[in-house]
Amino acid sequence: MTMNDRQRTIRPDPPARRSPPVRATAVRLMALALLVVLPGARIVSAADDSRQRVFDIPRYEAEQVITDWLVKAGYSVTAENPADKVVLKALRQNAPWEITLRYHSPLATVVESGETLKGRTDDLWRFLGDYQDGTYSARGFPPREVPAEVQRRRGSAVCIRAVVKDRPLQLSGFVVDTSGLILCTAHMLKNPAQITIIPPAGGSVGGAIVKIDFKKDLALIDCSRTFTDAVSLNNHKPAPGTGVKVFTIGCPRGHAGTVISGVVSGPPRLVEGQPLIQVRMEVEPGSSGSPVFDEQGDLVGVVQGRMKTDHRSGLLVPLQTVIDFVKER
Repeated sequence: MTMNDRQRTIRPDPPARRSPPVRATAVRLMALALLVVLPGARIVSAADDSRQRVFDIPRYEAEQVITDWLVKAGYSVTAENPADKVVLKALRQNAPWEITLRYHSPLATVVESGETLKGRTDDLWRFLGDYQDGTYSARGFPPREVPAEVQRRRGSAVCIRAVVKDRPLQLSGFVVDTSGLILCTAHMLKNPAQITIIPPAGGSVGGAIVKIDFKKDLALIDCSRTFTDAVSLNNHKPAPGTGVKVFTIGCPRGHAGTVISGVVSGPPRLVEGQPLIQVRMEVEPGSSGSPVFDEQGDLVGVVQGRMKTDHRSGLLVPLQTVIDFVKER
């Protein structure tokens, strides 16, 4: 019987003969409000038998850390990827365990444990609760942290709104010159009627395209505003290799300053004659144009987009392409 089946078979209690006192009703409402706003793991339904919860961890990151946690505990793990979920199949000493991950939001995941023995599920909830709070390092697992050098780049990331063919659009970008030059992707900016830059400190300012290259999928916007932070393009590091951890700062679905981690998943590939870097990372609408940094806070590329069939597989415009675009006259 599924969770939804349980919900459908629940019968309401017979109506009380007398209405509860006003004070008791108020107490119940206050308790319900507290449940709604509690951070961290949240109960999805009263009938979920404690097997399904939401955690403030992006789905791809949740897949990574749960897999690592299971392997450390001696399980063999395989992953299946139906269209709308990830199913982790774990096996240890002939005791199978299925854990299903579903998308909840760019920064949250619904985790469902198929375990019938409560003990293992409770261990999973404790692990994920500690991990999302950054307190699991004491138990031998790295805390969920963003490197300080990456955090310092938040002041250079901006949100961009545009109107193209009477349609409002949103993307991301970043400051490359404190005089007000913003770099972003180009594919959404074909003859925009209006461009608005939203700095990290809030407010807004108009912008105008000063350079655009649809083949490289890059654009420069001048918003004639002074910024205190800018991303340096004088980075002579080679392109990051497979397995290197990376971080993007952008505006997925309009959430300004969102930091999402990922990992380079393959060598650069040519797409329509242009090199792109493959990453395993949550790439949501509005992320296009976000700067991508390594753990030292150095720019390695720009979010170009995602695979059509998997929003956890992204493509980056590499730094060298950015440098070539800026230098071209």
